[in-house]
Amino acid sequence: MKKIIAITSVALLLTIGVWLLFDYFSRSGTFTLESHSSASQELIDQTSPIYLGYGLQWKGTGTPTLERVELIRRDGTTADADQAATFIAAEGKIGVQGEQTVEKEELLEVNGFQPENDIHLVIRLDKTEGFAENDLKEMRIIYKKYGVTQYQDLSFGEGIVTDEEVE
Repeated sequence: MKKIIAITSVALLLTIGVWLLFDYFSRSGTFTLESHSSASQELIDQTSPIYLGYGLQWKGTGTPTLERVELIRRDGTTADADQAATFIAAEGKIGVQGEQTVEKEELLEVNGFQPENDIHLVIRLDKTEGFAENDLKEMRIIYKKYGVTQYQDLSFGEGIVTDEEVE
């Protein structure tokens, strides 16, 4: 009887240990916002659609697989895909550009993208009247690592629409 209790205890401890290790490794790691673009409401109105580039970096164990990036407005709602869509720039940073200068074949879908280290996220904003009043406040990165779906919110700080006027 003591043998069965000892074997069961060891098996239980090993199972709990393996589960705790898996939980630790599947949840360790974060995305950080390395660079930030912004545009004035006037520029958005004049140059619609406009593409804004953001540098992100993954730090952690394993390689996450991105599922989607949701853009959250100040009022807590998610921006519609026809107003603000996200892509990955394959060739690096793009800054702020109009539709004519963006090479669309270099923009990759977010879903299924596996970042090595640096990610160059691109947000495509379509002309939206009064966008500044309900500006984007953060992005929610939804990703999968070791089969576990997770998310992380990254703040845009003051938002992506500035009060500066176009000259």
